[in-house]
Amino acid sequence: MAKLGYDASFQTLDRKYRDSLTAKVDRGYELIGKTPPGTLTMIFGAAIKAKVGVAEWSKEAKAQIDSNGKRDGKRTTSQSFDAGVVKYTKHSDASDSLTVGVKPVKAKITSKGEGELTVGFDEIGSGSAFYNPKQATFGGGVKLTAKVVDLPGVTLATELSIKAQIQGLSKEDVDRALKGWLVPQPGDVNAKWLQEQQLKARCSR
Repeated sequence: MAKLGYDASFQTLDRKYRDSLTAKVDRGYELIGKTPPGTLTMIFGAAIKAKVGVAEWSKEAKAQIDSNGKRDGKRTTSQSFDAGVVKYTKHSDASDSLTVGVKPVKAKITSKGEGELTVGFDEIGSGSAFYNPKQATFGGGVKLTAKVVDLPGVTLATELSIKAQIQGLSKEDVDRALKGWLVPQPGDVNAKWLQEQQLKARCSR
C-alpha cells in the first residue's frame, strides 16, 4: 500500500513537471513569435473572383483561430494567368504560386514552400490536402464555389472555404530540442527521486 502511495505521488509530481515544461515551451515560442508544435489552427476564408479570358482577379478575406486561443485575420488580392493546364498567380503579400493539372485533379506549389493537392471542380467546389516542409505545417480543407455570372469568356464567382492546419516540428524545432529547450529531464532522474522517497520511507519505519 505504501508503494502505491509513493507511485501516486511520483505520478502527480511527474504530471506537474510535464505541465510546467509544456507551459514554458509554449511561452518560449510565443516570445519568438512562432507557433508551438501540435497547435491546431482553423482557417475560414471568403473570396470573390472575376475572370475575363485567361486573366483572373480575386479578393479574399481570411480569419483564423488556433487551439491556444490566438486569433488573426488578413485580406489579400491576387492576379492570375490561367492557361488551362497551367495557372500562375501573384498575391499582394509578395508570394506567388504555380498550379498544374487537369480537372478534377490539380497540384499547386507556392513560393512559401507549400504544396497542395486538390480534387474537385472550380464550378462547384473541391477538397484539398497540403503540406509545407519549410514551416512544418500540414492539413486539409474544403471549398464551395457559386457562380454569380457565367457568360462566354466572362465569369464572376464567390467562394467559401475552411481549412484545418496542424503545426508540426520544423528543423528549427529539432535544433532547439537538441540544445535542450524542448527536452525534459531524463527519466532516470524521476526514477532516482522515487527510489530516494521509498528509501526514506523504509528508514522511517
